[in-house]
Amino acid sequence: MANPNWIPGVSGNPNGRPPKDKTITGEIKKILEELLPTGMTKSQALAQGIVDRALDGDPSFVKIAMQYVDGMPVQKQILVGEEGAPGILIEFSSNGQGKIQPNAKAEPGNGDDAGSST
Repeated sequence: MANPNWIPGVSGNPNGRPPKDKTITGEIKKILEELLPTGMTKSQALAQGIVDRALDGDPSFVKIAMQYVDGMPVQKQILVGEEGAPGILIEFSSNGQGKIQPNAKAEPGNGDDAGSST
């Protein structure tokens, strides 16, 4: 049953989306642009801290730094039909974009567990 108060073509949010600078992301960006007494921006200091911790050998900061430098690795998943029937290969990149390839074959090292003895 349709909502009797809803009018086609009229938004339920009369104020619309908040202006970009009023979002939490916008506020964080403004704060990161502020200068520290050293003359660096907070953003520069944050980046320096990440690199310093990575160079000290902290594995979680090495991972963060490498993700910003190289991006996240592509994730692959193959959906396979019965007994080796062609499946569908789905790849996801770090930007959330997906790519689908029909008629993919399940092979070891192709993002699936086919052929493994686990």
